[in-house]
Amino acid sequence: MRIILMGMCSLAARYDVLPVNSVRETQTPKTKRKPVRAATPEEFGRIRAAIRDYMKREGKPGPKPGRLLFAFIALLMATGCRPNEVLALRRCDVDLDSDPPTVTVSGTLIDHNRIPGKPLHRQDFRKGGASPHTVLLPRFGVEALRDLVSEADHPLAPLFANRKGGWMSLANMRRALRAALPEDLGWVTPHSFRRTVATIVSDHLGPAAAQRQLDHSNLDTTETHYIFRPSIGPDARAVPDRFAACDEGGEVRESGE
Repeated sequence: MRIILMGMCSLAARYDVLPVNSVRETQTPKTKRKPVRAATPEEFGRIRAAIRDYMKREGKPGPKPGRLLFAFIALLMATGCRPNEVLALRRCDVDLDSDPPTVTVSGTLIDHNRIPGKPLHRQDFRKGGASPHTVLLPRFGVEALRDLVSEADHPLAPLFANRKGGWMSLANMRRALRAALPEDLGWVTPHSFRRTVATIVSDHLGPAAAQRQLDHSNLDTTETHYIFRPSIGPDARAVPDRFAACDEGGEVRESGE
């Protein structure tokens, strides 16, 4: 915002609309970045169990609450893709018969009035104009997609379709997730699973693999904003032990003496 205002006021000052460019004397306020938080395997199990219970709740007549929520969370965790990229998936984007099975994200959903006057719609390109990104599906991702693919009646049909066959809003998914989760898991949002995928892939395959999974152009973005690193020091116990084991003559005794 400061860069945009700087350019506007510079132009205005050159044309004598403003006496000076006062934006030059401003500073960008520093914001405190929230620490990265990723779900543990136990927490992910609790999340899925809570969603199952939520979908079974007895309530008003009509469709079960959060009918697509379990599959949505599974796909977020299976791919590491952005929530609105997962909701923009069509039947033609999925190949469950290939070896290994794949899903290709090639668009994103734009929420109601994100563009003034336009309803919820699919944008046929990804964030920043990025090219389509193909992800290899783990087993539980394939299982989550099978029913969705079978219900889609044509290649361009949304996999996550609302009751009228149109696109499903991320706001609806967020609302269902908040209603399903217990209070101590209230920090979990659809975007939390992207961070969780980045963390577990980095832990097992390294940060570069996590960057490729999330399709970030810069490794720094993945490491700074998506990978959770607990603050635990290395196993350096032998070093202070040897230091403390020095005798009065200044000699270091071997370990075990």
